[in-house]
Amino acid sequence: SRRGEITVGTLQFTNVDGRLDELISTRSVANRQVTLYYGPRRGKFSSFSTVSEMIGQDFENDFDTVSMCVTSTSAYLSEPFHTLRYQGTGGTQGDLGLTDTFVPVCYGEVRNISPVLERADVFMYRVHDGEILAVDNVCDGMLPFEYIGDFATYNALVAHNFTSTGQYATCLRQGRFRASFAGQPQWTVTCDVRGDKDAAGYTDRMGEILLKIATQRSRIGTANLDVVSFSGLPTGVMGYYSAQEGLACSDVFDDVL
Repeated sequence: SRRGEITVGTLQFTNVDGRLDELISTRSVANRQVTLYYGPRRGKFSSFSTVSEMIGQDFENDFDTVSMCVTSTSAYLSEPFHTLRYQGTGGTQGDLGLTDTFVPVCYGEVRNISPVLERADVFMYRVHDGEILAVDNVCDGMLPFEYIGDFATYNALVAHNFTSTGQYATCLRQGRFRASFAGQPQWTVTCDVRGDKDAAGYTDRMGEILLKIATQRSRIGTANLDVVSFSGLPTGVMGYYSAQEGLACSDVFDDVL
């Protein structure tokens, strides 16, 4: 939140002769990288220095001027951290009480979190909006449950019949697990999770987690990042979990750092 940024601005071009009319009518600058250079009049381009790297938004024009609206690359950190909402229509869309709430997100190793109860009829819980590495521990209060295995699909997990109470099974591909109770949970259901496991693999290191969030959830390209700097962050095991909160990626950066 303390980062400095140019939130919005314009680059203006003289268009008295109308030569830019075709450009703005046939080209788009939206979400394209814009680099501003400074140098001597009629000087060699190799002598110019970079002033700023920005992201284009759109063109505006009047009778003799064309304006390019731009924003800073760090503005992408204002993108939502949560990307999925429950519709509350049952099944994978959650019970009615979850309508329009966010699907939880989990990165790295977290302990003693409260998972979201998606379906009360089958005690289906969710901890992440994608694939995860593991649900290591499920408890009802202080009572630990027995892990009996992973199922490849949601339907297979729903169809499974537990042989006794105090058991849980996962669908790691979808960040979900089910648990068996003697009636209803007696206390607060908690779990330990090793979260997001995408095509790049699982990580529980601060720099790697933040780099994933920057490139995957905020859409900042690696060309606009000092990637090496992320490796300079503390290297201990950590994790981050957020359920049903409307966070921006910048909020997550603040929390983690």
